[in-house]
Amino acid sequence: PLRLERIRPLDTSRPPLGERQRKALLAEIVAGGDTAEKHYLEIKRQLDFSSKEESTKVAKFILGAANRSVATADRHFGGYAVMVIGAEQGAVPGVPAGTEVLDIEQKINKYLGPDGPAWELERLPADVAGQEVLFILVDPPKDGDPTYLCRAEFQGSKASMANGDIYVRAQGQTRKATATEIDELVSRAGRKTAALPELTVGLEGGAHTLDPTPAWLARFIEKQLEEARAKYVGTPVEASLYSGLSATLLGLNPSRVWTEG
Repeated sequence: PLRLERIRPLDTSRPPLGERQRKALLAEIVAGGDTAEKHYLEIKRQLDFSSKEESTKVAKFILGAANRSVATADRHFGGYAVMVIGAEQGAVPGVPAGTEVLDIEQKINKYLGPDGPAWELERLPADVAGQEVLFILVDPPKDGDPTYLCRAEFQGSKASMANGDIYVRAQGQTRKATATEIDELVSRAGRKTAALPELTVGLEGGAHTLDPTPAWLARFIEKQLEEARAKYVGTPVEASLYSGLSATLLGLNPSRVWTEG
C-alpha cells in the first residue's frame, strides 16, 4: 500500500509539484475526503476516460481553473489548480494504470480548443496493484491570458457543456461565470505584463582613467579648447574668442590670454 503521512495543516503556499507534495495532498484527501475541495482542488474517486460524459468533467475543470482571477489563484499552490482522480476519504483505490496524456487529450481537446489552457499529468501508485492516482495540474492564470471558452457541445444525463460557455472554478465547484467574473476576465486579458527591455553595454573607442581634480579638469578643458581652435578657428578674432572662453573656464584674466599667448 502507498504510505502517506498527513501534514497538519497542508502547506498550500507551495506548488503541488514533486512526489512529496503529491503525497501530502493525497494524505489530506484520505483524511478529509471531499471537504478538502477548494477552488484549487477537485477530487474524483473514479473517472472513466472511455466515457464522453466523464471526460467532460476534466475539460470543465481545466477551463474553470484557467479562468480564475490571478489574485485568487495566487493565494494557494502557487496559482496551480489540481484535479485528483482515484482517491477518497479513508482510501486510495486509484484508477487503472496506464492512462497517458494523449489518451486524455483525445477526449477533451475539442472542448479546450487548440489555444486552450496549459495542463500536465502526474501520478502516484494506489493502494491496489495495477491502479494509480492521477493528478491533473492546470497552470497558474496570469495577466494577459485570454478568456478560455468552451469550444464544443455535449449533453449528457449528469453533465453537459455548451459551445461558447465560460466556466470558472469556485470553492468546491466548477460553474458558469457570472457577469462580474466575465468583466474581470476581460480586464485580465488587457493587463499584459510588460516585457523587460534587453540592454547591451559595449565600449567604443579608448578608455580613460578619470582624475577629477581641479588641476586635471583645467588641463582637460584647455586641451579640448586647443583642439577646437586648431580645427575651427581661422582668424585672430575668432582665436581671441576661444582663448577668452578658455581663460574664463580656467579662472584666468581673458584680457591677458591673447597678448601673452
